[in-house]
Amino acid sequence: MLLMKPSLNYFSKIKLYLFNKSYRNILLSNMLFWVLLKIASIFRINENPENKSTSFFRKIFFKKLYLHAYQASFSQLNIIEAYKYRMLSLSFILRHGSMTQQKAALNYLDIIKNFDFIDSLNLSKNLKDIILNTSDHQKKTTIDNFNPISISANQIALIGPKYNFHDLKDKTYHYIIATKPPPSSILESSNAKFIIFPGPIWSRVNKAKIEKYLKNFKNIEFFYFWNFQNKSFMKFMDDNYHFPFGAWLMNLQRLLVFTKFSFPNSKICVDGFDFFLTKETWEGWYKKNLITSATSNPLWSMLRHDYLLSFIFSKEFFLKHGQFHGPTVDITRQEILKIVDILISTHEGNKF
Repeated sequence: MLLMKPSLNYFSKIKLYLFNKSYRNILLSNMLFWVLLKIASIFRINENPENKSTSFFRKIFFKKLYLHAYQASFSQLNIIEAYKYRMLSLSFILRHGSMTQQKAALNYLDIIKNFDFIDSLNLSKNLKDIILNTSDHQKKTTIDNFNPISISANQIALIGPKYNFHDLKDKTYHYIIATKPPPSSILESSNAKFIIFPGPIWSRVNKAKIEKYLKNFKNIEFFYFWNFQNKSFMKFMDDNYHFPFGAWLMNLQRLLVFTKFSFPNSKICVDGFDFFLTKETWEGWYKKNLITSATSNPLWSMLRHDYLLSFIFSKEFFLKHGQFHGPTVDITRQEILKIVDILISTHEGNKF
């Protein structure tokens, strides 16, 4: 078992860690990891990677241990260490999980095994063999009964939380796709049609705001991935991108899949997603649409949505689909370990 002594230096930030939900979750994971390590040490609970049978208690114990080990390591910016625990968790699921859990683990491995990332983790030979020798899961490449929004050769902007609308002045787009609505002034001045693809929580909280947008502007439309195209999109995402650790991919990755199928013959500029590599997380227009605290620790969001899995997905996606271009695509051309170094340097002040 990998051993790491969690940092317990949180007393100087006690107020932040007690009253900010994201910081509190990080604190809890670090504490639970420490407790579970103590239990494993006292009762000599070890997980043998070659053991193919285990008790119900041990299954629950190691599921929780690896989860909180990953979260604690990531929150301390020990990114590579965090993903060693991810691999231990996947190995455990492949040997002891249900069929549904194993399928979800294979979905995960289909992405994470790319670009020799596993080699950079310095795993034991046994663990590496288990991870790399699993059969590739056959993904569906089409969505049943899916009707594209447009088959024309459109110019499209797929924009993220760091997008600056001043960049629109010299550009002409047929569609602009985002997860949050733009300022009213942009809707009034732009000839583009805006497609907003929000998450479920934001949609529930902002029903009145959505109705107001639809009433006042004719060039905006809201789509929801859970019922889009008679739920066929949701089923495709669930079949291909359901993972064993709770959250799906980040907003960008869901938008990429949506855009690829909805506009198959278009050129798509991807801008405003910087993979948290700068300290400023949002532009002002996006910040006004937040439903979580603007003082939340971004590391909590990153680790929940499996930061490196999402980045590797994007890197592979852009290599396969040449119609996507722009500043965000350029970021993914960098080496993965270089991205990790930049991430650590940027968020040193947020680590636990």
